[in-house]
Amino acid sequence: MNQKSSLRKVPQFVSWALTADMRAKPYLVGERGPELFVPGMSGRIETNDTLRRLTADGAAAVAGSSSTSSTRTYSLNPTIDIMGGDDPRAIAGQVRSEMERYLRDLKAEQRGLLSD
Repeated sequence: MNQKSSLRKVPQFVSWALTADMRAKPYLVGERGPELFVPGMSGRIETNDTLRRLTADGAAAVAGSSSTSSTRTYSLNPTIDIMGGDDPRAIAGQVRSEMERYLRDLKAEQRGLLSD
């Protein structure tokens, strides 16, 4: 059996786990209820009971604190100067791809700010 055919048998989620951008921030996982996956050099999974305790402690802390809310609106108005290029669809595809990457990075950064 060659390496290519054996790789095809690996479940797709393993492929995602090996290629995803796993920063050192917790993720919810679990087949039988939510568990907390904390990546790192060795990584670890916190049990469902630990997650329940952490969220209960957090909920109690939030309930005891004062409530504030705010609304912010952000606008993104990029100016894109394109020099050369003879295929407008290819250029549009590249711009779209870069904007999607930028928005993904921005979302990840915002999630990171909220996870502390």
